[in-house]
Amino acid sequence: MVAELTHPNPQRFQVGDFVQLKSEYLAHGNPSLFQIVEINDGEALLGQLSSTEDGFVGAGASAALDDPELIAAFPEILQRYARHTR
Repeated sequence: MVAELTHPNPQRFQVGDFVQLKSEYLAHGNPSLFQIVEINDGEALLGQLSSTEDGFVGAGASAALDDPELIAAFPEILQRYARHTR
């Protein structure tokens, strides 16, 4: 089942995509949602979103586009952060 949690083609992530960090969500139940702010040399700069406020909050993160830790956001998380996904 873990294989299903990776993006089908990691190189297809684009600026503006909503993503999660797999271990945060699966191992710790952390529903954090990130948006890809910038992509540079195969590395995605991620801005953390709030479910209650507009804009980015907290500390950002970065991940390689081909890192299996970077996954497309789960539908239930996108629903929780609907203010950003409309």
